[in-house]
Amino acid sequence: MHGENYSQTETNDNNDSPEQLSFDESRPNKRVRPTSPFETAENQSTQNPRSGPRESGGVPPENTNPDLSLIQIPQLIPMQVVSGTDNANRPRANLSSGNGNMGEYDWDERDNNDAGKVDGMAMMASGKSGSGYLGLQSSASLLNVVQQFYPLDFDMATKSILQISSVFTNYTKNPVPSNVEVSDADVEYYIGQYFKRYHVSYPLVHQALFMAEYHEIVPQPGNAWNVLKYIVAAIGAFMSATSINDNADLQLFRMAKSHLSMDMLETGNLTLVQALALMSNYLQKRDRPNSGYNYLGLAVRISLALGLHKELPDRTISPFNLEIRRRVWWCLYIFDCGATITYGRPLGIPCAGVDTSLPSNVLETDIKNFTTSIPPQREFPTIYTSVRLQSQLHLMTNSIYERLISDPQPSAKELLAWDEYYMGKWLEMIPSYYKETADVPEPFAFSHSVLIWRYKNLRILMYRPFVLKKIFSLRDDVQVTVEMDEFSEAAFHKCLEECHNTILSIENHWNYEKNHFRMSAWYSLYFLIPAAMMPLLCLRNTRVNGEDGEWTQWQSDVLKSISIVESLCEHHSLGTDYLRILKQLSNNYTGMKDDDNLTTKNSNDTINGMDLNNQDFDSFHFSPTEDSPLTQVMLLNSLLWPHDFEIDNGNFQ
Repeated sequence: MHGENYSQTETNDNNDSPEQLSFDESRPNKRVRPTSPFETAENQSTQNPRSGPRESGGVPPENTNPDLSLIQIPQLIPMQVVSGTDNANRPRANLSSGNGNMGEYDWDERDNNDAGKVDGMAMMASGKSGSGYLGLQSSASLLNVVQQFYPLDFDMATKSILQISSVFTNYTKNPVPSNVEVSDADVEYYIGQYFKRYHVSYPLVHQALFMAEYHEIVPQPGNAWNVLKYIVAAIGAFMSATSINDNADLQLFRMAKSHLSMDMLETGNLTLVQALALMSNYLQKRDRPNSGYNYLGLAVRISLALGLHKELPDRTISPFNLEIRRRVWWCLYIFDCGATITYGRPLGIPCAGVDTSLPSNVLETDIKNFTTSIPPQREFPTIYTSVRLQSQLHLMTNSIYERLISDPQPSAKELLAWDEYYMGKWLEMIPSYYKETADVPEPFAFSHSVLIWRYKNLRILMYRPFVLKKIFSLRDDVQVTVEMDEFSEAAFHKCLEECHNTILSIENHWNYEKNHFRMSAWYSLYFLIPAAMMPLLCLRNTRVNGEDGEWTQWQSDVLKSISIVESLCEHHSLGTDYLRILKQLSNNYTGMKDDDNLTTKNSNDTINGMDLNNQDFDSFHFSPTEDSPLTQVMLLNSLLWPHDFEIDNGNFQ
């Protein structure tokens, strides 16, 4: 669709449209023009940092065998490299959540199926079949562990909230009738909401061109355009909803899907890529993550076949169409990276062979169909600023993520070095008008906040295992030894610092935003829960003097998190589920009972009248949980960082 030349013919060699690379395998003589690689200076500044955590060109791993340390193919790594020679024959706790059956990761997320087991944030999953594979870095692994050694009673007669077939209530218990008609006026209204709420964060389509096609001022490009039209409207309806009872998006999505056919998958064009990419992101937000993952895979494959990952010479394509290709590719890229990290799965888009430039930081009106050259970059936020910076973040840090999900696992020393170098380089790339402390104007404030939460979330994932080690070393009733060197201590503090900063940032954003919508509620929950779980686990497992500043801060962080989640419950159905989890796990550790009613609106520093800054927490006389430390660490060790430290006769190494 976008960037298509409306008078396009199959044999016009001068056609400068990105659709020149379209293909149609149902028409065997369809012509495909080859691409030409073209690397720009901008690409050279943001190339993939694979030489960092993996190769000797960056920060080398601290391993004793320099030859084997560089091998990252698990099937070729000797066991003594993974576990150490002395540890190779040690028994490990086999605590996999799988059931051992061939179909243990099977899933069915169709509308008429109520057996869904995971939400779109990959946080709540039953650990049984039906959720698909969720890797070690997914939040579901943490919450599943919490459920196992902290039994949660949510007063539900038949099932725990973590076994959430009820997550899909919008699809099963109260479905929108399939024969409900959506008026043209409603469709146009929701399309407007899409561009107002969603487009400023993910500019996958060109607004002016889309609206011209919608009103048939220019021809609508092929059958896939109706799919795109209705999924744009569905996302607009979903993201702009102000109540959990607003479900107009469901019928709009059904309408989009009804226009999608198997025949279309034998064709390739930008319109189809855009439609599939948006369907994938929508399905994740609607708690059908595996379905969305499939749609995203299709979009990526078609985009590669269209050569969107390659930079075309200026003479073969207009600036307008070139920019649209870049925007589509990099939106796909950040969708894939975000989903990959959410689910703890391997990366779906390789960086090798990708040389297309990042989108220009310009106004959408700066480049038109007749523009002859790319205008200068703007020195203020645009709808493309966030896409550029998030793409750079993943380009700089994806190799770190690959190490997090691979063996051998990185040490705290390695992670701290890579953080300082690669994350530090990325932070230097952020322009002054988009720095963390910058006062970013509307409508870009939300995308700016999400970008900040995202990089902090990556740090939380990197250092989370060292928090789990530290909380046991602090207990005075632990009968085992936990080795914590200076680097592990630094990683511990780094994780909790980012948890604290994330909670404060989300609280500030939620209090600052005057009109709350489902989009902001979804992202707030997504980044808040992993941040809240770490100080909460510290509270449950640490015997610290009540005047200790850290302990007081953990309590404050948990209370603030509870307050935030309560305030957004009316905007997202999962808020109530997470609120129950936080309140039950924090019972007896924050001075609040799990059945306390939180006030709807709280100031930044109070909850239920409790001054979080001046509260005498020493008066609560809290003590650590009675759960066995060995049981807890075995479960957490197995699911979160299986090769980080060994369990042998009561000693942690």
